Amino acid sequence: MTTKKIFHLNATDHKDAILKAMEKFGRDGHTVWESKAWEETGLPLEFLSRVIQNHASEKGNPKETIFSSKDGSVINECWGIYGLDALRSIANDLGCEQSRMHGRGFEAQDLTDKILKKLQ
Repeated sequence: MTTKKIFHLNATDHKDAILKAMEKFGRDGHTVWESKAWEETGLPLEFLSRVIQNHASEKGNPKETIFSSKDGSVINECWGIYGLDALRSIANDLGCEQSRMHGRGFEAQDLTDKILKKLQ
């Protein structure tokens, strides 16, 4: 039986791509992005495949409802990368301490700061 090895980012080989991702997506704990936008940062597909998933709206709960950035309409579901999931994964791969912040925006800001500090 073979075990599939999970790909992890590191601060040496992926520093430039991570910095590009932090510049474009850091501090955002609310958006589900098209994977193409993340691919443009140069992050490896092996990493992105870990964080891309189907996201479904929770109608009746505005904090869990996905709205279109084009016209504000409700989207039932979409494939993409939730920024906070990606930030958590990057931070974890780099060995950053988990965020203890409450609220998606505060957690995203905290994780971004920890990631950037780790890359210094």
